[in-house]
Amino acid sequence: MKSHNSAKEAGCFGLSCGCIWLIILFVNLTIGAFCFSYCMNSFFGVNPAWYWDILGGLFLGEAAIPIAVITYIIHSGCGVPTPFFPH
Repeated sequence: MKSHNSAKEAGCFGLSCGCIWLIILFVNLTIGAFCFSYCMNSFFGVNPAWYWDILGGLFLGEAAIPIAVITYIIHSGCGVPTPFFPH
């Protein structure tokens, strides 16, 4: 019977589950926070404080990254003015 605990058979690229979660956490805290801030500024014209950016990136980073890319394409490529929903 084979052992499934070897490093070659563990996860993606040989990484364990904990390493993958740390990579996702790091990406969400950095790129996700930046994209969350960009989305808030593009949609509502609001620039939240850095700690709100980090919390938003942490919890919404996986959604904020593709939304920020789409928003950038709409704003730059199509010329739609931002913020989309001014207050």
